[in-house]
Amino acid sequence: MASQISLPPEVLRRAKEAAAAEAPAPAADASGMDAAEEQATRADFFEAVEYVNTQALQLSDDAQRKLFGLHCVATNGAPPPNDSPSFRTLYENMPESERAKDAAWRAAHEEHPQQLSAMRAYVDEVAREVPDFLLMAPEEDASDDQLAKVKNDLSACGINESNAPPPPPTRDVFEAARAGAASLKAFGDFDVNEIDDYHLTPLIHAVDAEREDSARLLLDAGADVNRSDDDGSTPLHYAALLGSTPLVRLLVDRGADRSLKDGDGNTAADVARSEGHSSLAELLT
Repeated sequence: MASQISLPPEVLRRAKEAAAAEAPAPAADASGMDAAEEQATRADFFEAVEYVNTQALQLSDDAQRKLFGLHCVATNGAPPPNDSPSFRTLYENMPESERAKDAAWRAAHEEHPQQLSAMRAYVDEVAREVPDFLLMAPEEDASDDQLAKVKNDLSACGINESNAPPPPPTRDVFEAARAGAASLKAFGDFDVNEIDDYHLTPLIHAVDAEREDSARLLLDAGADVNRSDDDGSTPLHYAALLGSTPLVRLLVDRGADRSLKDGDGNTAADVARSEGHSSLAELLT
């Protein structure tokens, strides 16, 4: 029978520290990821751990053990050697529940010996157990303390809300969409569904440039979330191609049709899968 998962209380603290750490991953963690991919993986892992810790999830015993093992590898690395006399003595006196945890840690490390790989596997496992996890995860707003710190940092540079420099001018609404919401606002009146020579809308440009702020502003202004380019690719196809979870969340929340196909007959899920974004592909299926 499924039981409610309960991870140790230090899980969230350690995950936050891992996500916030500015130092690169240890050299031994030969993940093959570049700096941006490592940062994204750590952030996704933190989000998944927080989600598991704060939701009353009903997971099978097998799923709980797998998540526990992956979490151990992600945060602690390799399990302690099990061939020493002291460990054998300790193991002999372990209750069955602790032996199961030890076995889960070792099994996870055998499959994912690198910490970043274990982090990615943890996220994928949560997504498999809770198919809408990445779409359901709440967006975090900056706290008052964080906003105050930003204002203080700007003030130290002589910048405040009244004298902040305006965004640089842009040639057209498409360039403005790629530059950010501030540039769109400064651009003035425009047609949110205007198309360029390639049949790209401002929303597609915003998604392609991974400007969530521009995309949100355009959608608020009435942009067609399903308007495609001349190849049939919608904003959701572009977000799937990039593997951008925040943009996929935003577009789906605003009514993006996951079943639409591009000129090659591919849905957004197909595009995500072809680019190796397996978790995103499952969510878009």
